[in-house]
Formats: sequence, C-alpha cells, structure tokens
Amino acid sequence: MGTVGYGVLWLLPVPTATKTGLIQKAVHYAFRLFLWFVETCKGMEFRFEGADLLEHPGAGLIIANHPTLLDVVVLISRLPQADCIVKRELWNHVFLGAIVRSAGYISNDDGPELTEAAMRRLEAGRKVIIFPEGTRSLPEGLRPFTKGFAHIAVRSHCLLWPVVMTCRPSALTKGMSVFAVPARRARLSAVVSSPVRAEDYYEGQDPVPVAVRKVAAALQRYFEEKAVYA
Repeated sequence: MGTVGYGVLWLLPVPTATKTGLIQKAVHYAFRLFLWFVETCKGMEFRFEGADLLEHPGAGLIIANHPTLLDVVVLISRLPQADCIVKRELWNHVFLGAIVRSAGYISNDDGPELTEAAMRRLEAGRKVIIFPEGTRSLPEGLRPFTKGFAHIAVRSHCLLWPVVMTCRPSALTKGMSVFAVPARRARLSAVVSSPVRAEDYYEGQDPVPVAVRKVAAALQRYFEEKAVYA
C-alpha cells in the first residue's frame, strides 16, 4: 500500500522537485509513525538531542556514524526534507526501489557521479544525509571514513552537521540477526552538534587533495571521541 501511495504522489501534475519534496515528507511521517509503533510495543527507545540545530536554513551535509539498521530511519524522522545517499541494492530493490528513486535519493555508487549529484542538491539549498563509513559500523567501533563526503564538503563550502549515533545495548548491528533481542531494551540515540565548515579543518592554501584528507581525518577523530560502542 505504501508503494502505491508514493506512486500516486509521483503522478501528480507538478514539477519533479515538488514531487520529490512531497514524497520525502511522506517518508518522514511514515518513519515517525514506525518509530512510535516500535516504542509503543516496547521494542526500542529512541532519543534525539539537538534536533533544533538541523532547522538552520540552507544547504548542508548531515554526517553520521552508522551503528544500526535504524539510523537513517531516526534521522529522516526528524527531517521533512533530506536527500539521503543509499546503497545501490536499495536503489534496485523490487519493493523499495521505486520509493527510493521517486524520493530523489542518491545511489552510493563510487566515483564522481555521487559527488556531482550531492553537489547539485546542495546548490539547490537542500540537506543531504551521508554515512562516511559507507555501511554499518563494526561491533567494536567505527570503520575508516571514506573521503567522498570530504570531497563534497571541500568543494561546496557547505555547513556540516555531525550527528553521533549510539545504541546501548547493541542491537541491529553488523552481523547481528534482526531477531536477536538484547537482555534489556535497547536505546538508540542521536546527538546533533552545532554545524561546522570544512574550512575549519584545513588551511586556505592547501591543495584540494590535502584539504580532503584533513577534513576526513578530523571528522573521523571527532566521531571516535564521541561515539560509544560495545
């Protein structure tokens, strides 16, 4: 039924940008409802600190670590507009693919295509969610950050919102069955920090490759200091 509903929105006689905006808002409310249902059924708890910081007008990258399957659900539940970078498997998924594409999400294919797509969204004044690890974290901690987000940040000079995700006790992590239930109810929390800029982490005279490395390393250190794993 959900897929049909999003399909109906896509058929509306309005510009494509308006359609994707409506579909993203529909996904936002669907995710809020889903999280409410999970909490009501005592499945997990969800906490979001600093959500008001994301209300800052204008474009930006929302940078988050990725400990669980539900991280993107939690983030989008607080963002009526968010262009999310998603796995290619979801892009081609038999049930979810149409929704992912019609919402205007970006495939995480490697190379300049992803960077250019994200840049276009930022130039249009939009917010983009990206998980620099590329996939869920390891149970023991963060994976090395890929540099794609840093390329985008350095080239666009946009704001960056770091969001630290923590799940205690561990649940829905990499390698853990979705049916594995921890001994006590898990709490997934997201803590948003004040926005920063890529320029805060490199010198103006630095060549782009150097600036990219410095930004990626600085954000990796930030998350290593803030994120809590088992």
